[in-house]
Amino acid sequence: MALVWERDLQEPRISASVGVDQQGGQGNPALRGEAPTKDGSGGELLHFSEEVIILILKWLDPFSLLKVGSTCWKLFRICSCNSLWRHHFQVSFGAAFPSPACPMSAKEAFRLLFMWKTLYRNVQCNPSLLERLVGELPYPPATYWMQWLVLEESVPLPALRLGWAYVEGLWGIPREELEENQGAMDEENILWFEWKDLYHLAVLYHGGVTMVFQYVLNKQCTCGMF
Repeated sequence: MALVWERDLQEPRISASVGVDQQGGQGNPALRGEAPTKDGSGGELLHFSEEVIILILKWLDPFSLLKVGSTCWKLFRICSCNSLWRHHFQVSFGAAFPSPACPMSAKEAFRLLFMWKTLYRNVQCNPSLLERLVGELPYPPATYWMQWLVLEESVPLPALRLGWAYVEGLWGIPREELEENQGAMDEENILWFEWKDLYHLAVLYHGGVTMVFQYVLNKQCTCGMF
């Protein structure tokens, strides 16, 4: 799924248009540039102003929006605008897109979060993938996936043993905050936190879910990992 999403977000293909309504294998005549039918349906979408096109595209789900954007350069540009993807960001992830503080577009941010959720929704069903992600990487502060763990309290993640600097570098939670809200401490003086507790601590420290998203997305840009 994540690979399909990644491919769909590449440069648009210059090919025959694909309509949103695919019932019976037929595309939408408005998107194919065909003349209206006798009953008045259809029409040429590109003849409308961009403002009107955006109002129409607001009715589409993210994947339909990607398909329409792959039909030509003009629709690719319109389908990539922040006003369309901010809505999908809010609905899909339960947090407002941190614009204009976010250094990437709403579409790029949606892509990163979608791929993360797709991966971790299925990782518990794939032991070999879980082993590759966790077992072979005891200290992976620069890897893509580690920066997203704190954003979801219900993901079934294994225990990780990380130093203070790694926790602060990954999620921006300073040592003082961790010690003040410490979890269980074992005989080796190691603090243990449940993932959901760490998630809520990050939300509290950063000032809300949106601010946590902003911090992590900024980290992605700083590390250059798209």
